[in-house]
Amino acid sequence: MKKSESENCFRVLVVDDDSEYREIVARWVTSMGYHCETAEDGQMGADYLRNASCDLVLTDMVMPNMDGMQFLKHIKERYDDTSVIVLTGYSKEYSFRDVIQAGAVDFIEKPFRKEVLEAKIARVIHEKTLRDSYREEMMTKQVLIDLLNISIKNKKLEDVLREFLVFITKFPWLKLEPKGAVFLVSENEKDMLELKAHHNFEAPLQTICSRVPIGRCLCGRAGLACEIVFADQLDSLHENRFEGIQNHGHYCVPISLTGNKLMGVFTLDIKAGTERNEKVETVLKASAKTLAQIINSKQDEATIAAQEQRFRAMTDNMLDAIIMMDNHGRISFWNPAAEKMFGYSSEEVLGRDLHAIIAPERYRFQYEAALKKFSASGRGNAIGKTIEIVGRCKSGKEIPLELSLSTLKVKGTWQAVGIVRNISARKELEKEQERLQKQLRQSQKMQAVGTLAGGIAHDFNNILGSIIGFTDMAMADVPQESQMYRDLRHILAAGNRAKELVGQILTFSRQKEEEFVSVKIQRLLKEAITLLQSSLPENIKIQHDIDDECNCILADPGQIHQVIMNLCTNACHAMGEKEGILRIGLQEVYVDEKERGHATELKSGLYVRMSIADTGTGMESDVVDRIFEPFFTTKRLGEGTGMGLSLVHGIIAELGGRVDVKSKTGQGSLFEVYIPAFFECEEREQNEESSA
Repeated sequence: MKKSESENCFRVLVVDDDSEYREIVARWVTSMGYHCETAEDGQMGADYLRNASCDLVLTDMVMPNMDGMQFLKHIKERYDDTSVIVLTGYSKEYSFRDVIQAGAVDFIEKPFRKEVLEAKIARVIHEKTLRDSYREEMMTKQVLIDLLNISIKNKKLEDVLREFLVFITKFPWLKLEPKGAVFLVSENEKDMLELKAHHNFEAPLQTICSRVPIGRCLCGRAGLACEIVFADQLDSLHENRFEGIQNHGHYCVPISLTGNKLMGVFTLDIKAGTERNEKVETVLKASAKTLAQIINSKQDEATIAAQEQRFRAMTDNMLDAIIMMDNHGRISFWNPAAEKMFGYSSEEVLGRDLHAIIAPERYRFQYEAALKKFSASGRGNAIGKTIEIVGRCKSGKEIPLELSLSTLKVKGTWQAVGIVRNISARKELEKEQERLQKQLRQSQKMQAVGTLAGGIAHDFNNILGSIIGFTDMAMADVPQESQMYRDLRHILAAGNRAKELVGQILTFSRQKEEEFVSVKIQRLLKEAITLLQSSLPENIKIQHDIDDECNCILADPGQIHQVIMNLCTNACHAMGEKEGILRIGLQEVYVDEKERGHATELKSGLYVRMSIADTGTGMESDVVDRIFEPFFTTKRLGEGTGMGLSLVHGIIAELGGRVDVKSKTGQGSLFEVYIPAFFECEEREQNEESSA
């Protein structure tokens, strides 16, 4: 029977102090085709093993210097891979159990036939082959485990490939040189291999092998055939070389996943003349498969990292908050805009309940019900819509938000993605627009009322002219002592009162011509305060803050006095019999485009602002909207005509100013009167003259 390669190189040591028996056994072993050496006793056998390796020892038990049992223990303590078969002529000296416990694999009693020995040796070889195969399998697994351990490190692909080359060449039983390289298929050129990592490559070789066409040189041929290419020395196929390169061989191993789709090639150097080894190739093929998975994973990681980097670049620079929530309501993504909007850092909120953090308490139940529906189906009433909600910041402040909600499925579970915008500024703008619309409607209404009132007043004035004129003529024709004269005098008095009322209406409608002069409003205010202090009840106190440095205004002094007395009288009526404070103020203010705010009818410039405030009952908003309408009054019948504030509005509007009202029920009222400063008007006239 033809022996295998492992059997042909099987080495046997025969140890026996009986020279004849030793010689016979040695000849039998040699005739079996094994390499055989001999020794006279245990000590000489130990000396031999110290300098040479051996697969099997055949030893006698009774020998001088070192007997068989001592020699057996010596071998097992030092050479665990060496098997021992005990040969003895004294079967009772040591039992089979004794020698087996000491480490022998078998026991043969002398004398024995050659066939018995041959069978025993064959069994030892078979067991050794199994042990070696198992050991190589375990070592291969260890290679792959070490390779996987390298891959899970948080390193770049090039660093992982370099570590692979270093550790794979360190396994002594693979008999590799500490030199190699890994090439990957180019992303842009699928017929080209690019050098991605190397271990101990000379500088010229790094340049020559930086790009290797598939099909050229050993590595290119391995990639083209998708099979290992072996070379035991430099030959004609080794096309990439440089002057002075040392003779060597190669294992060039293709790297591919299922379907033989080439991902790359790794090459490992061996000493020139090394024989091709199937076991080594088995390990390298297994390593290539594992390496392919690692490369694929790392490339996927790189792709995901690049996508994540682009995603981060977009989300980090967005002004809107982007928040992701998993199907349990926990926050899974929180961009910088969300940090700025709500005041929480991403470290504070990731993994925590979204609604517990940013939802006001009064909406929790509603959100929890919606979350149950979303967790089960990925659906919800707000999905795919843009809605307005209220959010709560870390400080506890509530802000109006606009939320656009969508969903995605990640690893079988639903995630909600919300784009959130703070609409506080928009809400303020909407509120301001609503107020301006209201103000415009009020202004248009007052203008319409004024036009109507003016037209009626003109016609009524003509009628009053006839009434007063004819009454004067009739009074001249009757005796003063007569009842008729007294009646005509009452008619005349009523006509004059009606004439004054018509004057007020014309003033309100801005159709009465007045002569304006420079007026120091401070003086008029102080006169009014003096008059009020002597006439007000004791329950009302007056506080004033008047800036004496305010500029003059251009107005009719009598009309300004009317404005002051009207506003102060109304304030006193609002406080009634309760204790209250009447506050009168005067300041100079500059109104520009940015600061005009509610005073949108005012032109930019310097104004004198007079303020009249009370601590009275205040007014409802619907009352505030109507207080400047003619004949509108909240007083009881007979206590007022409803023309006072209408007159104030008309006078101030005629001066190019404005009256603002702030009032809340139970908190009093504040009237602020803006009148253009006189020097500003004078300066404007001078500018117009100079430009003309």
